[in-house]
Amino acid sequence: MVMNLFFLKFKPSAKETQLTTIIDKLLDHPQTKLLMDPLREHFYLDNKGLNYFVLITNNIVKITNHKFYYTNEISGRFALELQSVVKSAISRDRQRIEDEMFKNETELLLNITKKLTIKTLSPIN
Repeated sequence: MVMNLFFLKFKPSAKETQLTTIIDKLLDHPQTKLLMDPLREHFYLDNKGLNYFVLITNNIVKITNHKFYYTNEISGRFALELQSVVKSAISRDRQRIEDEMFKNETELLLNITKKLTIKTLSPIN
């Protein structure tokens, strides 16, 4: 019976659902910068345009701007859920950056291939 409880799907509380919605909306906003402290496993969402800053740790969510400061202790399971969402967003962003960086390399290789193909097909004088 105890083992079955371990595999139960996480059901967030109403407050956790609100926090998840806020995090999701911030992650979707184009001005939100995503940062991570890999040693402490702290995740930061910084949106200067909307004046919101969020910190997610293993047991706390903090949301602040110039008018208020909200802090809430969270369960480890909920922290893992939030961190997973933020990690996925960071990964997508880093993949986009990597794709941009290597796009030029791909174009260069394509140009080299085209030039080599043309040279091998052209007659030698």
